[in-house]
Amino acid sequence: MIDADKFLAYQLALTTNANLTVSEVEKLLKSIEGLSPIEQAEYLMANYPKLVRAYGSAASDVARQFYQETRNEYFGEEGGEESFVARPAMAIPEAWAVEDIQKSARGGYARLPGIAVRRVMERADDTFRLNIRRDPKKARWAVVPHPGACGWCVLIAGNGWRYSRESADAQRHDNCKCSIAADFDTDNPALDGYDPKWMQQAYAKCEETVHDSVDQLWNELSPEKKAKYLKKGGRGKDGFKRDLVVAEMNRRDREWLRTGKAPEIDYGFWTSKERHALEDHERKQHRFLSTQGFSFVPIPTDRNAPASIDLWMNGNLWELKSVSGGLLRVKQRVDDAVSKWERLHAKGLALQSTPKVIVDNRDGKASTKEVIATVEEKMKEHAAAGFNEAYVIDHDGRILRVVRQ
Repeated sequence: MIDADKFLAYQLALTTNANLTVSEVEKLLKSIEGLSPIEQAEYLMANYPKLVRAYGSAASDVARQFYQETRNEYFGEEGGEESFVARPAMAIPEAWAVEDIQKSARGGYARLPGIAVRRVMERADDTFRLNIRRDPKKARWAVVPHPGACGWCVLIAGNGWRYSRESADAQRHDNCKCSIAADFDTDNPALDGYDPKWMQQAYAKCEETVHDSVDQLWNELSPEKKAKYLKKGGRGKDGFKRDLVVAEMNRRDREWLRTGKAPEIDYGFWTSKERHALEDHERKQHRFLSTQGFSFVPIPTDRNAPASIDLWMNGNLWELKSVSGGLLRVKQRVDDAVSKWERLHAKGLALQSTPKVIVDNRDGKASTKEVIATVEEKMKEHAAAGFNEAYVIDHDGRILRVVRQ
């Protein structure tokens, strides 16, 4: 098992180095304000490569030192039968710096700080892979997501300790600050706080949510977008499905994705009277959504408003409707939810243009298939109101996404 305290120190050192990289690149970009496009590119070419090399070298040295310490702790200072001295990876090639500048120039260099972080962290990755491949003592390695890591990183981290010297290289995205860890206990590699089995479960839950909508959304893709998936070297329909799952993961709480810890429900601006007035079924619904990784703010009922929406979640308002009857009740509840937006729009009070509804059918009498078909029917009926997204909670507590393009 990897020493958790030493890993946290290593992870913190890499994160601090990445944050300093962002700060220095932002200073560079501040320096080119007012210059012509050619002058901007020339200035960045003179300074950006040196900056990334310097911080990349620091990241590489942190990774080299951690690799060596982990190895020595497992085998002893002499390294068992063979002594071994870890080496740093090579510096970033200048050709990559040219590519970074050219790519980010299209957006006014807004992407450059994030690209720089990826380049710097890749030096740490390269150092681990270099030493894993040249070390006679084989190690297993894993990608460990940092607090706040995105769905893509959790997907990769869920692979666990399956990486070895023969494994394909894992790829980073811009601004990624996740860390690689290597364990020489190949029979039982472990790190406290890193739980790939849970991350696989989080992925499975989100895959379950989007599964039934994959075919429909695939068929609704524009020819241009579909061609990108189907081109040679593309990821096809399976890649499209994976993108949908990752997008769903990014709608869930980041800490829940990483550790399974349910986010706290924020009743911060409720009065004690309003909280006391919450009905038991509302509290249970809130707790259930929280355990499924949804981070949201319940909204108190405003008796003086033309309508009150239930939740603020993922930057949108959501109406939460429970169903205890059959299909007629589902239709009534969805109509009631959409009508709230219409009343708010009529008063110019809505904070968003499109209704979004969560239909809790755990106590309902209609089948899940019937409820989803009814919600889709209501989306067509209320197309003018922009109703095109919903979640359905089925009898087994599964959460299913219903969406129209």
